[in-house]
Amino acid sequence: MSQYNLTQAGPLVRVVTTYDQTTNRMSFRVGYPFTGPTPLSVVGVQIGQTPSGDAMHVLVEGTPRQVQTAYAQMNAYMQAHRISMRENGLPWEVVHDAGPADGSGDMRLEIFMPLQ
Repeated sequence: MSQYNLTQAGPLVRVVTTYDQTTNRMSFRVGYPFTGPTPLSVVGVQIGQTPSGDAMHVLVEGTPRQVQTAYAQMNAYMQAHRISMRENGLPWEVVHDAGPADGSGDMRLEIFMPLQ
C-alpha cells in the first residue's frame, strides 16, 4: 500500500470467490479498504469493491468452527424464511481479529450475505 501512497482505511476484507457447500470449502479474494487516489497502474494487485445492496449481517466472535456454524445457521435461516441470496452473489467477511495463526483461539468477524 505504501508503494502506491495508499492508507489502510479499515480491517481486512475477504470476498468469497467460490463456495462448495458439499465440502464446506471456500476460496477468498482478500484486501484492505484504502484512502487515496486509485492507482492507475498496479502490478500484481487488483483494485476491487465489495458488493452493494441488501445483505444479511452477522457478527461472529469465536473459533473457526463457530464461524463455519454461523454460515450454516445463516443459510438455514434464509431457507426457512424463503430469503434468496442474490444471483451470483457470494458472501464477504470483514475481519476485526483473525485470532492466533494456528486457529486455536477466538476470532472476531462480520459475515455479509448478499440478498435478492
